Amino acid sequence: MKNLALTIVAGLVLVLLIYQFAPGIWANVDKTVRDNIGWTEEAKRQDPIRYLEYILNKTRSEYTKIDQYIAEYRTAIRRLEKERAKAQTKADAANGLLNELKTLYKSVQAGDLAWPIEFRGGSYGESQFKTQIGTLLAERDAQTGVVDKLAEKLHRMGKRLDKIRTARVEYTSKLSVLESDLAVAKANVGSAELDELIGKADEILAYVDESSTDFETPLRSAKELLESESNLGDNERQEKINEFLGG
Repeated sequence: MKNLALTIVAGLVLVLLIYQFAPGIWANVDKTVRDNIGWTEEAKRQDPIRYLEYILNKTRSEYTKIDQYIAEYRTAIRRLEKERAKAQTKADAANGLLNELKTLYKSVQAGDLAWPIEFRGGSYGESQFKTQIGTLLAERDAQTGVVDKLAEKLHRMGKRLDKIRTARVEYTSKLSVLESDLAVAKANVGSAELDELIGKADEILAYVDESSTDFETPLRSAKELLESESNLGDNERQEKINEFLGG
């Protein structure tokens, strides 16, 4: 306990010595605390120039990321468009085979063919035939589900990309405002004008904090979407087979 007390006292003495004899170091410590913990209203008015510089630097930092975000979104959109096209091709292929199988089944029902049926190099009894249909129905429906989900995701990403492009224009405007306001603040204007400049900077900071959350690229591949499709139970699968063949 005695050692802890001595440590605290020594720390306080060191802080006082820095404040008294090394104000430059203290100013840097103070700036670091404000930039990382937050600016109080009192701190803004005590050092409006540094506060405006802080907002300007933060806005510039976010602005430099926008082109990277746009490039990432374009790359992601192109990749998902290719995956959607592949899923559509698979769904179409499965649907084509299903139509062929359905025509053969109808021929059996009409008495033109009998089991087993020859199809694409294989021989199928009725049970095997319906199993094949069930497999193809599951494939078609799963791939169609992926196509629909990717189409919805691409629509949302397109809208977000438009939002990021709009933000780039907004950032350019706000950077011009901040640079102008900083020059005005450095001209030793009155306190009322400084309050107005601080208020404008506060609004820009709020915009930067809010808009930066849009610059993300949450993605799920077609493979992930396909794996997320729920597997049908045996009864439901059989119902879909019967519904398909009876249609």
